[in-house]
Amino acid sequence: MWMGIVADCVTSAIFLTAMAPNLLLIGLMKSASHATLSWGDWFLGMLPLSILLVLLVPWLAYVLYPPVLKSGDQVPRWAETELQAMGPLCSREKRMLGLMVGALVLWIFGGDYIDAAMVGYSVVALMLLLRIISWDDIVSNKAAWNVSSGWPRLSPSPPDSTTPVLLAGLANC
Repeated sequence: MWMGIVADCVTSAIFLTAMAPNLLLIGLMKSASHATLSWGDWFLGMLPLSILLVLLVPWLAYVLYPPVLKSGDQVPRWAETELQAMGPLCSREKRMLGLMVGALVLWIFGGDYIDAAMVGYSVVALMLLLRIISWDDIVSNKAAWNVSSGWPRLSPSPPDSTTPVLLAGLANC
């Protein structure tokens, strides 16, 4: 469990779209200095430190918290039987894979044409239209709503002309 948490922290720092605070930082930087940072710029900037962290953190965790079991001969057999039980990818999973690849391509190469947040919102909308997820799935995701509702309070940018329209629309929901 510890290694999963550590790996998540390291990889979330590498990719701009891996964690909401990364995007918040970009927004703060843009409003303070009017400079923008693309997905690729973020990746290249974080790469040297991330390589060091990817190499050192697992070793350090192994030294500080050595595992109880040092080998798992049954794991490959167990994984193979589980994969066989799951069967091949279904059509929903294939559509989701296509959306994920498309989002990644747009995040990496489309920064000059489409905002990263708009890519995310578009993928969610397409997931609904393609029936990959349901509206109940979205509504029941409390963690996402907490981030989404907290985002405007953290944003330093002043309200623009669309804010009253947006608030009125939300009030009528």
